[in-house]
Amino acid sequence: MKIGIIVYSQTGHTLLVANELKKSLESKNKVDILEIKANRNNGIELTNIPKIDDYDSLVLATFTEAFSLCPVMREYLKQTSSLKSKKLALFVTEHFPYPWMGGNHSIRQMKDLCKLKGGITSVTGVINWSNKKRNLMISNLINKFTNYFNS
Repeated sequence: MKIGIIVYSQTGHTLLVANELKKSLESKNKVDILEIKANRNNGIELTNIPKIDDYDSLVLATFTEAFSLCPVMREYLKQTSSLKSKKLALFVTEHFPYPWMGGNHSIRQMKDLCKLKGGITSVTGVINWSNKKRNLMISNLINKFTNYFNS
């Protein structure tokens, strides 16, 4: 299976989790990390828009911003091609210690945008960066996503 991990990260936290996930998935899959790049000086201008046509499956990963989905990921999903027939998984990172502080809302927003593009999301996760159990949360997310894609 060919998996694309589409990630937008500002601090490196989301990218760190994406890289760990890639390592786990590579034993049975071809995996690429593709970064979204954006200029946010005057609105949102996407300067690197990863293409997804060559991938069977996608992981979409970003961070929570102001208790909601990061506007850059929102814009990317609006501009991306159809997600129909793609196996999808989504995760967000957030500074706050609990998922109900924006992470769950961000996931719902991402799922809704994916649905508009014909995508059905089966697996999601929220990593709370300031939670004492962050490393366990990352490990659990990686195991859950790896099991999903390798089943």
